[in-house]
Amino acid sequence: MLVPVLLSGCSLFPIEWVRLGDLLDLGALPDLAEPAVPDLATPDLANPDLAPPAFLCGTGLQSAAPWPMRGRCESHPGRSPFAGPQSATQKWVFSTGGKIQGSPAIAADGTIYIGSYDNKLYAVNSSGTMKWVFLTGGLIFSTPAIGADGTIYFGSYDKKFYALNPDGTLKWSFPVGSEVASSAAVAADGTLYFGTFDGNLLALKPDGTQKWSTAIGTQIVPSPAISADGTIFVSAYPKTLAAVAPDGKTKWAFSVDAQVSSPALDLSGTLYIGSELNNQLYAIQPDGTQKWAFLTGYRVSSSPAIGSNGTIYVGSDDKKLHAVQPDGTEKWAFVTGWQVYSSPAIDSLGTIYVGSYDKKLYAIQPDGSEKWSFKTSGLVSSSPAIGSNGAVYVGSEDGKLYAIGP
Repeated sequence: MLVPVLLSGCSLFPIEWVRLGDLLDLGALPDLAEPAVPDLATPDLANPDLAPPAFLCGTGLQSAAPWPMRGRCESHPGRSPFAGPQSATQKWVFSTGGKIQGSPAIAADGTIYIGSYDNKLYAVNSSGTMKWVFLTGGLIFSTPAIGADGTIYFGSYDKKFYALNPDGTLKWSFPVGSEVASSAAVAADGTLYFGTFDGNLLALKPDGTQKWSTAIGTQIVPSPAISADGTIFVSAYPKTLAAVAPDGKTKWAFSVDAQVSSPALDLSGTLYIGSELNNQLYAIQPDGTQKWAFLTGYRVSSSPAIGSNGTIYVGSDDKKLHAVQPDGTEKWAFVTGWQVYSSPAIDSLGTIYVGSYDKKLYAIQPDGSEKWSFKTSGLVSSSPAIGSNGAVYVGSEDGKLYAIGP
């Protein structure tokens, strides 16, 4: 994963693009020139008696939002109850003033929220027109999260964490004291968890007051994930996955020889994380012990997504999207044209959507064959989000948000 690092004493070019793993490994890159599930296209997400349990997010998120945060829910399954587009038809394109590396969040009314490196958070109507824009004092790498009442939460490189009303006005801002690249996770009680560039995991109340802060490592970029019992799992630089109780006390820490990606949890509580230096996808038991490790051909910066049958999907710098069985064996690998930093999204038909640095968004069948691909004008490290209208939304480093679908 490439992240912007601020350089002190540099007035003309204050931002250096650095992959976190490169801070430990300065070697050159190599030459990089499930059976379908039923169509749940119209589930009643607001009604727990009718909505499929696997698709229900916590009560801290907007109940009817099709994609309210990074990884869709606080456990980061990356799976949607809606069917995505069947062909690579561009619906519209929306231009921002800077690169987009974060991912879209989609509200119940179809509004898409996306941050950009032009320091702005955009609210885009489902028709592709701008609803409003909010200017911060720094670039926005994080993905917004939408709270139960429609409040939009996100961090910025101006060292602040923001809460905006649905109309784009400021609700509150919290001075963090360090850059925020981590995307917030929202707990059932509305508590907001996110990491900072100085290595702290912060917990804020919905009113913007601090609940606690816990030092995890020297830097946190990945988004935390939350389990059913309220435990927060967060990856920190240089090489730690930590489990933190809701009161801020560390329960356990798992050490790997690499920077790790945002975790994803399955229904059993098993965590899946990628590693940037030892090229592996790890499965970690709820007690912090290793279940298995799957070796890819190069770095794993992508965060995993979990299919309805337990298949784990993750991208790698080896140019592939890997499908891994729950026992840690490979099911198949799909080859793209370059590194895959993007985290996959899975629709109700089992189709997997993922971006690549070859500038394309891919739709991949559950058997690993290509369904379609869509070419943008820039690298695609942004992770896709699936709407309730059959469209998929993804950002590109060309500064544009793309809507593909009917």
